[in-house]
Amino acid sequence: MTDFFKPLKLLANDEDGLQLISTYLQDSLFPIMSFTYDQETKIFNCLINRFCWEHVDDHPKHGTYHRVHSGLCFATVIGVHKRGFHQASPHRMHTVLMISCHKTKHGTINIHILFSGNKELRLEAESLQCTVTDDRHPWPTHKKPMHLHEHLQELHQGRS
Repeated sequence: MTDFFKPLKLLANDEDGLQLISTYLQDSLFPIMSFTYDQETKIFNCLINRFCWEHVDDHPKHGTYHRVHSGLCFATVIGVHKRGFHQASPHRMHTVLMISCHKTKHGTINIHILFSGNKELRLEAESLQCTVTDDRHPWPTHKKPMHLHEHLQELHQGRS
């Protein structure tokens, strides 16, 4: 069933590369408890549940899609800042909307991981060094994430 699956291995060290990674990680599920940050090695790691957008059209008649566990890693991180997360629910899944970055006036890089519900992780890094690596074992799902324009289209069709 998963003979088609080729695990992603992506590396980004500039804005264009991070934008590509952001596209692949859109609609990933992220439990806040899955991240670790080691100040000594300056490594930020997390495990995410990634929707496989690159395989959406592989089985259109079956309505079967896939998800896979992926490791997301940022190196040279000197600070991690959370906004909008509640420590009382560390197992709760949060949906990744996008990842972006910009250079600060101090020469560091701010990496923004934005989530639904107005939540954000901001990583301060010395440079941009990001990797994403898939596990080799995806699993099927019948649920495809919907985006705003699809919700609006469905609503409009329901009124017609």
